[in-house]
Amino acid sequence: MGGRRLLGAALRAVHRPRLSVIVQAVGAGPHLEGAIRSVLNQSFKDLEVVVVVGQGADTQSAGEQVATRLSTKDRRVRVLPSERGGDLGDLEAALKRARGRLVTIVDGGDALVAGACQRMIQCLDLSGSDVVVARSRSLTPSPGARQRTGPPREPRLGEPLVQVPEVVEDLVAGAVIARRGLWTRQRRLGALRTSPVSLPARTLSVLLTATRIDVLDEEVYTWRVGSVARGPNADTEPAALLTEVGTLTQMAAGAPPSVRRRLVAGRLSRDLVRLAECAYRERSDFVCGLRRTAKRVLPTAEDSLWDSTALLDRLVLWLLTRDDPASAEELEDLIGRRLEDLNRLPLILEAGTLRPEPRFLERITVPGRLTEVQDVDLRLHVSTDTARWVGPRTLEVRGCAWVWGVDPSLTDRPVIEVVDADGRVRRRTEVDRCQAPRADLEAGDPWRSYLPSGITVRLRLEPGSTVWFRVVTRVAGRRVWTWMPQPAGSSRWRLAPSESGQCLAVRGERGLLQVAPVEAGSWGSELPPSMPIDVVLLGARLAADATLVLSGTVTGAPVELDIVVSCSGGRMTVPAVLAPGGEWTANLDLVDPDVQLGTYTVGWSATPEDESDHRIEGVCLAGEGIDGPAIEAPIVPAPAGGAVVPDDVVPGGGSGRPARRARIITRRDGSVAVAVIPPLTPRERSRRSRRLLVEREAEALRPAVFMESFGGRSGGDNPAAICEDLAAHDVRAPLWWSVVDGTVPVPSGAVPVVVGSQEWVEALRTSRVIVTNDHLPAWFSKREGQHLLQTWHGTPIKKLMHDAPRTLTLRYLRLMTRQVPQWDLLLAQNPEAGRRLQQALGYHGQVRVGEYPRNVRLLGGAEVRQRVRHELGIGQEQPVILYAPTWRESLRPEKGAAGCGTAGGPGLAGALDGEHLADRLGAVVLMRSHHMNRAGRVPGTIDVSGYPSVEELMVAADILVSDYSSIFFDFALTGKPAVAYVPDLSSYRDVERGLYGQWPLESGLPIAVDHDGLVSHLQRNLGDIDAAGGRCAPPEVDPAPILDNLAWIRGWVTRFLS
Repeated sequence: MGGRRLLGAALRAVHRPRLSVIVQAVGAGPHLEGAIRSVLNQSFKDLEVVVVVGQGADTQSAGEQVATRLSTKDRRVRVLPSERGGDLGDLEAALKRARGRLVTIVDGGDALVAGACQRMIQCLDLSGSDVVVARSRSLTPSPGARQRTGPPREPRLGEPLVQVPEVVEDLVAGAVIARRGLWTRQRRLGALRTSPVSLPARTLSVLLTATRIDVLDEEVYTWRVGSVARGPNADTEPAALLTEVGTLTQMAAGAPPSVRRRLVAGRLSRDLVRLAECAYRERSDFVCGLRRTAKRVLPTAEDSLWDSTALLDRLVLWLLTRDDPASAEELEDLIGRRLEDLNRLPLILEAGTLRPEPRFLERITVPGRLTEVQDVDLRLHVSTDTARWVGPRTLEVRGCAWVWGVDPSLTDRPVIEVVDADGRVRRRTEVDRCQAPRADLEAGDPWRSYLPSGITVRLRLEPGSTVWFRVVTRVAGRRVWTWMPQPAGSSRWRLAPSESGQCLAVRGERGLLQVAPVEAGSWGSELPPSMPIDVVLLGARLAADATLVLSGTVTGAPVELDIVVSCSGGRMTVPAVLAPGGEWTANLDLVDPDVQLGTYTVGWSATPEDESDHRIEGVCLAGEGIDGPAIEAPIVPAPAGGAVVPDDVVPGGGSGRPARRARIITRRDGSVAVAVIPPLTPRERSRRSRRLLVEREAEALRPAVFMESFGGRSGGDNPAAICEDLAAHDVRAPLWWSVVDGTVPVPSGAVPVVVGSQEWVEALRTSRVIVTNDHLPAWFSKREGQHLLQTWHGTPIKKLMHDAPRTLTLRYLRLMTRQVPQWDLLLAQNPEAGRRLQQALGYHGQVRVGEYPRNVRLLGGAEVRQRVRHELGIGQEQPVILYAPTWRESLRPEKGAAGCGTAGGPGLAGALDGEHLADRLGAVVLMRSHHMNRAGRVPGTIDVSGYPSVEELMVAADILVSDYSSIFFDFALTGKPAVAYVPDLSSYRDVERGLYGQWPLESGLPIAVDHDGLVSHLQRNLGDIDAAGGRCAPPEVDPAPILDNLAWIRGWVTRFLS
């Protein structure tokens, strides 16, 4: 028996797996383990995983630790330390070490879809081909990305590349399995002399070298932004992407024309557009190289290749190939307008022909042929709200359908084609038109209204066959079509009434609406049980005080039930009230400081009836009334039981709005999320309605002051101090205060107006004086008779705008270029700050140098110190450290995820260890994260990020710790000590942003670059405070510079109100 075991072990040792999966682990971060497990969990088991890991500064890198741990559990995992710091040159070593006859390459942040390897290798088994290519999908799809899916097609086996040229468009290595020799063969790569070669270039080499190719119409691979499988990113690696475009162009030079054209149309043109969009911040040699490459890649205007490129992209690409300065200006303007409000060109019908609306092309010089509307420019958008059975064979579908940029009155009434699995059209049914109330909000198109684009149709279906649905319409005689997507909400089946033991089920498949026969009794509209306890959400309503009342049912009879809302930044738990019959309700306070604007998953935590000492958790599932399109929680005015307020009405106008609103979202897996949003109606949130509102003729100017701090997100800073000073001196003009929602504190004497509301637009356009510390909306243009005071928000330490061009987006640069000349007065804290601001912002107007108005709140002295400490639960004699770092670009939350980010302080290096600091110093640590890097709670600290006044926190603190923030200049007025904690100094100064002068060396502050140094400086300073007996009697701030400047500003403002 022992001999057999030894023989089995020996045979396993010499076994050569059929497939080697190379995982590029360097830079994968926390996703690496998931990537490796996605390979190990494949149903195809005859494989090995070769993990290329980076070398850590100590013994092992984090990636190597993960890979090594998994290799001890599964001998199929082999760890290969990087020899070249993790670049793609390590791939050569991995390919040499790979033992499989077949190879695929996976980025450590990506994943293989379950069953992917089995299905791909089955194709190779059937065909004997060299390569199989399947589809991949981004985990963060771009808005407006073209739908590329359809009903499944049979695999195409054993084809030459010329018959399947579409495979060169994506070039995602993880969606390709090829013979190992094709990955290592350098015939096409050798002449390029580029090292290392990107993964897309290597993948193209594989496809160009292969004799026969299989194409599998299935998603097998998912990737994240920044994946090496996709190649360099235009935003972070523009030079590398430009090199790759040149490499791919050179590689395809000898390929068949059909292959070259698909490569240019499907990939290279897209990459060139992205590079053009970021070229404004690059050096002139990069821009020249980009133009040279574009000329090599793109054909003449007469070439039909342009017909497969979208209209706005055609204009960008053509201007990119021009060398004259006028074309360069036109290109930058066009790209800027695309970012602002021209994501699609409006189309009109002129003499029976569709054309772009002329006013949008007035400043663009391109050949007329390139502005002709091609088939690729006519994109039919369809969304399916509901699909419900009204009989055993009759399906009623409701939704909307429009052609982008085209007035719905110019399109024919759509027809629904029922298509079977063989592609045959079984039935055609014309839809009925209706209104689509959410269409304009969903479209986000400022130039067209799609409200009349609603559709409703009843489809009579045949039993026993699987069918899909194609939506077809005509515009100016041209046929436009797309596949009908699955209904909004979950992907669960919905069963028709049964007939003879069989029934039809409507479901989502590949993201599309499908009807298929199933056995009667299959799981249908009822949610299948998932756990011993199931919590289902059935309804939501919003009280006038912004309390969101959630209600539903629970099975499993728990003793206690909590509803948990969570995002990446943290979680909040509220108790549910259980009622007889398994019903529950829970109240979520949307103005709670822990609830930020953003989207939260709704889950639950419960105590089972038979396990009182045990808690289990899960996600809430959507009930029938919730499952579907996102729902605006209706507002129910007090008292309870009052009439429900429609979505487009807000009780009481501006002042009667609830502090916030909420949308209930059902995800594909049936789980539920709550989006906490500003208190605007759907109509006010629509980009088209917003454009119409700001384009209306404004009323006459009135003696009023419009004030805003950080885009309405703050109730403090310089504008708030000016506001309170005006109110205290009985200025009789209305003082309008801009707020993003009702949770923003409003200075005394001011009236809040919600950003984006009609009242807000009117206040901004008609007030004679405008006071802000940041930019105003992009559409704003000062009227004659208006006066704009720009207070700014700090003395610059980190470089700004024109002094840091690589940190700017083109949209922000264009906005500030328009708005800075409209300022009438700029505040600066000192003469050097004034010079820096003028230079960086390009401002040439009046500058008022004086102490910032916001520092009037430093004048409270011992009384303010005592009150703030009492509010925060801090003893009067306890040492208090205020930690207030500036923001990091890399830690900003994704757009749309406000309040759900994970940032705060130097998260890259030397992150503050609050618990260690508090323990070592016996101190209380207050954490004040920047509003652009809102953080989750840091252990060992008190989070004061939402405290209304940072100045009052400065009064309460004994010592300040910061980095590159202007708070140092304000805190200096208190006479208390501060420490510059700059563990990421070199990267922040030399890479991320840049600093003025020799900061922090010239500051005169103690400087710490690591945690031990910080502790040492703080111990010394706190000891000095104790020795001087100054903790309970902090020095007073001289009021004269602050009050004198406030009085001068008050006089400047009131001069224009009389």
